[in-house]
Amino acid sequence: MMKKCTSCTRQHPPEAFVLDRKSNKTCATCVTNKAKTRADKKTIPNHKQIIETIPLNNLNEYVVELMDSLENSMGLFFTIYVDVNMSDQNCSIKSIANIIVNNIEEGDSYFWVVKTAPRISTCNENIGTFYFGYSQSSKLACNYKKSNCPRIEHFNCNRTLIIHIDMPMANVTVKLKHEILHERSVDVTTLEEIKQAIQENIHMDPVQLRTYLYDKFDLLKITLQQIRYWWLFFTQNFYKSDDNYVNSAYSFLKSNQATGCELCYELITSQITAIGFITPLYGKIKQIFEIHCNATYKTTKGRFELYGLICNVKGAEYPLAYLILDTTKISDEESQNER
Repeated sequence: MMKKCTSCTRQHPPEAFVLDRKSNKTCATCVTNKAKTRADKKTIPNHKQIIETIPLNNLNEYVVELMDSLENSMGLFFTIYVDVNMSDQNCSIKSIANIIVNNIEEGDSYFWVVKTAPRISTCNENIGTFYFGYSQSSKLACNYKKSNCPRIEHFNCNRTLIIHIDMPMANVTVKLKHEILHERSVDVTTLEEIKQAIQENIHMDPVQLRTYLYDKFDLLKITLQQIRYWWLFFTQNFYKSDDNYVNSAYSFLKSNQATGCELCYELITSQITAIGFITPLYGKIKQIFEIHCNATYKTTKGRFELYGLICNVKGAEYPLAYLILDTTKISDEESQNER
């Protein structure tokens, strides 16, 4: 006779409910999985996470910058608060969720769909949580019947978006998870007059450019990805002289020392490239009592190491010098000796 598990609600034979010689109402598989989940939670350090607050108008740009700083093999995970103006009487938690999703879609170029029905508080209709999934996620793939229509490609990326909105507390929390970033189809085809306007105003950042261009051109003719692509294209013409990031930085520092950045160290071999330079602040800050070294690794697409000398003046930190180190050509056997 089959028994029903109180956890997964599936029918199992009686022996499936026996674990460590004890019979349970929950099947052994569910008991084991719950124990593993509790153990995993205990291993997570209980540090209070500082959550960043992003204005709604800057949300798409925030997502674009995160996406640009990652490689295709890396995942994207973040939890943020979104600053939303809830004073509009016609504002609802559903409309807020849709606006947030539209901004994220504009930033990451992925299409989100409703994953499950929202959970609305039974005590207050202005409090709820919305769940979205990536439209091409393998988890949302439907049974495909044979036909002449081409099948949409799906990815095992485990991409989820959770938006919790609490209007009485004026709080909006966004949690996004994308374990594997895959290729995005972004159309950067842009009208010549728009490209010319971007080139003439590269002193603006992409957010300022978006406001400027939206006042002059039809919103349907330009996207944030197009603005950012051509802004980067034209600004790179100023400093990029080589496809290799380090070589390009070296050439730029050699030819532009008069701007205040002084090249102070260089080591270029077949295995290692190291470039050190002093910032203009080095000679302007007179009284320095505290200096520390800030090191980052694999934070850029080039997977380089970056070391910075940072001084602390009246509670504020200022960069004095940087060292860019490229050791990607060193094999594992040579790494210890070369360093």
